[in-house]
Amino acid sequence: MTRDPRTESFEEIPLSADFRDGWTREVHADIAVAVSHATPVLITAPMACAQAIVDAIVSSQHHVESPEMVSYEVGNGELADALAEGRRAAARHGRAVLWLKEVHRLESDAQRSLMGEMTEDPTDSEILQIIASSTADLYQYVNAGSFDAQLFYRLNTIHIVAPPSEG
Repeated sequence: MTRDPRTESFEEIPLSADFRDGWTREVHADIAVAVSHATPVLITAPMACAQAIVDAIVSSQHHVESPEMVSYEVGNGELADALAEGRRAAARHGRAVLWLKEVHRLESDAQRSLMGEMTEDPTDSEILQIIASSTADLYQYVNAGSFDAQLFYRLNTIHIVAPPSEG
């Protein structure tokens, strides 16, 4: 069954009350598309908002079974280990989510590894969905030459931008 995200209601998508008010229908539709199609997602938001968005994607009632989530914060360990763990989780459950936190901090060799992972053809039975988040505007890093433009293009399939927290 295919879903039309334009007809999703707010109530169909489990969202945290701390960020739901004031968000647009398009953000909710983006979350619905990310759930139904397992496409890469790029989130530009404060970490608390990014966490709520990732939680909404992973815990959606539209999953037959919630995918296993693997999270990796850039600078804490090797990306290759996180990618391998994500692939193992996808093999166990059919679908897994790999959340890359603060992706703008990836070194160029890690960017190449991630690009290699994203260009491989997934099998229908094992899907590893990549969700990348950043508190910084990744486009500025691309323009400065410190982030690979092709990787940005691949990650930017769905781009969810949340306003910074007021405080």
